[in-house]
Amino acid sequence: MENINNEKDHIVDTKKMVSSVEWFSNQAYELFEQYSEGNFDRITLNKLMLQATEKAKAMHREEIKNAFTNGFISSRGSNRIADETFYNETYGGNK
Repeated sequence: MENINNEKDHIVDTKKMVSSVEWFSNQAYELFEQYSEGNFDRITLNKLMLQATEKAKAMHREEIKNAFTNGFISSRGSNRIADETFYNETYGGNK
């Protein structure tokens, strides 16, 4: 069975991070494509989707922690990073 816990999945070719939602969407698409091509059965699909869900939750927790930390630093007056600038630099803005 394929394992989807590859850390580099969180980074795209442009060296920008992918949000947990985008990552999960891409994973779901790929898994359903592979399933429809007959690469694995429905039980395996369900297991892989569960793995993807758990990884996306963990990624989202990290995003929340990072947002809190950056907001706290910004509110203290040091290393001010505007939320839009931070998002655009990290995730590439509105694509």
